[in-house]
Amino acid sequence: MPIIGVLFPRFYAVGPGLIGVVSLSLLWLKQSDKKPVLNCNIILFPATLWLLSAISIGWSIDPDVSFERTQKLLIVFIPGIALLTYIQTINIKHIKRYLPLLALGLALGALFTSLELLSDSPLYKITRSLTEVEHFRKAAYNRGSIAITLCLIPVFFMLKNTIHRKRVLIALTVTMLSMLYVIESQSAQLAIIIGLLAYWVFPYQHKYAWYGLIAVISLLFLTAPFSTIFLYDHFSSTLDNLPFFGNGDGYAGGRIEIWHFVSTRALQSPLIGHGIEATKVIKDFETEKLYHEATHVLHPHNVAVQLWIEFGILGAAIISGLTGYLLLLIKKLNLEQQRIALPTFIACLSVAATGYGFWQSWWLGLLFMVAGLCILAIKLVDEKNGAHSKPA
Repeated sequence: MPIIGVLFPRFYAVGPGLIGVVSLSLLWLKQSDKKPVLNCNIILFPATLWLLSAISIGWSIDPDVSFERTQKLLIVFIPGIALLTYIQTINIKHIKRYLPLLALGLALGALFTSLELLSDSPLYKITRSLTEVEHFRKAAYNRGSIAITLCLIPVFFMLKNTIHRKRVLIALTVTMLSMLYVIESQSAQLAIIIGLLAYWVFPYQHKYAWYGLIAVISLLFLTAPFSTIFLYDHFSSTLDNLPFFGNGDGYAGGRIEIWHFVSTRALQSPLIGHGIEATKVIKDFETEKLYHEATHVLHPHNVAVQLWIEFGILGAAIISGLTGYLLLLIKKLNLEQQRIALPTFIACLSVAATGYGFWQSWWLGLLFMVAGLCILAIKLVDEKNGAHSKPA
């Protein structure tokens, strides 16, 4: 799957969900005492997002576009729920022997990405019918590399419970570092850095640290248009001239200017926004064109700003509540499980805050897949503790 995702990242829009639907259907038809049961928490997040999107059609600046996106969300959400339900239902002992294959798949995906980028991308050109001399941006590999990076965290910790973990860990580490070195995706590089910081630095055993984290993330959602406008006015030039973030290495200046003009328009309807996919419709954003030359953009490259332009403070408040609830669920896990779930969540959030449109089908499908891998990793910890020790 990772190699397919590198060449065809839109595969993540249908691949994980299709696996979930087929697997859940077979499990349901199989003569077994353990039938799948829908978990309220699994349904809560996509259902809330879909209802918010559907309601926004009523105030959308282009109801037809909003209605179309709302329909497309069902195509991703329903199979995604099936995938998570299947993973939560299955007995981890039945698939434990196959877990090293997940890591091997990621290692091969990372190795393939590195070799493609270092050899002028022969397979990518073949699949796109490009000639040998035609030039294309290496950023074409960014989505696939981000998928591999986000899947890495839960899979990496799964290896603690597999027989061949040392050899696979070495292969996975070497290939991942190679890929992160040659790719152009600052979002993937930043995600792994932030994920590692969350793993090593966050004080998991202090309950007030969790409440503080919830407060900080909620504040960032609720103040997004104001903070991004301030960031553009005072720091855009500085960040755009820094290595990694700008200066030919990154896109900080362009991203910050996009956040600025989208936030400015969002504040024209601060309570309920302009409806889902509003950014895609608006063609006359007021912009100084310092770093981004166009007056339009498909999406804001920032989930918080996108919530504001589409749903206003109503959407920001609802998503802040969902995020806080998710963090409280993670807080209830034992320490080993927390150190799987939180870094994965923070890494995903960092990509959502800097990279892609939140409603892109491949991105939503990827989030379902990463969530499924987290559930698997958490179940492995439960299985280990149940066999050898009491749960923490």
